[in-house]
Amino acid sequence: MGTDKALIRLGTQTLGGRALQTLNGASDEVLVVGALPAGWDVPESEARCIPDDAPGLGVLGGIATALRVMQHDLALVIACDMPFLTPEALWAVAQAADGFDGAMVCTDRGYEPCCAAYARSALPAIQRMVDSGLLAAQDVPRFARIRAVTADELRRVGIDDIVLTNLNTPADLERVRDLMAKRDHA
Repeated sequence: MGTDKALIRLGTQTLGGRALQTLNGASDEVLVVGALPAGWDVPESEARCIPDDAPGLGVLGGIATALRVMQHDLALVIACDMPFLTPEALWAVAQAADGFDGAMVCTDRGYEPCCAAYARSALPAIQRMVDSGLLAAQDVPRFARIRAVTADELRRVGIDDIVLTNLNTPADLERVRDLMAKRDHA
């Protein structure tokens, strides 16, 4: 995208602000792991900001840090590039994790490790991955008991496919802005 996604404005909010709003609607404990981009001030009332235990390990290192410090036994993990994600979608993923080390949305693009729920029981497997230098978070299901949650499953519980929209390119961002403009005028 050429800039930190958390600072990109979409409508009246930044993508980071949208992510915080979604998480605050889904949980009473919200953690932001890692260094915040310059210019993104997260109010203490919205999230607790914590540094990575071991910076430079990407998403997987951040997940490991969150699992170590969280108060609950299940962490909802999202990235800020899914602007239509809802608390209801996260609750559906969390419910799917029951009896597993976690649950992760799986689309035709593959696993979405930042649209997932990880139980504390996933930490040993994730830590082994980190210690081995295997840092691809989408590979967690190879090492831990992670249940795949499909778009079909989400649809069956009333979750629209739009929640899985992911912004990876400027073209994706423009499509979402156009979609939002059309919805605002409908």
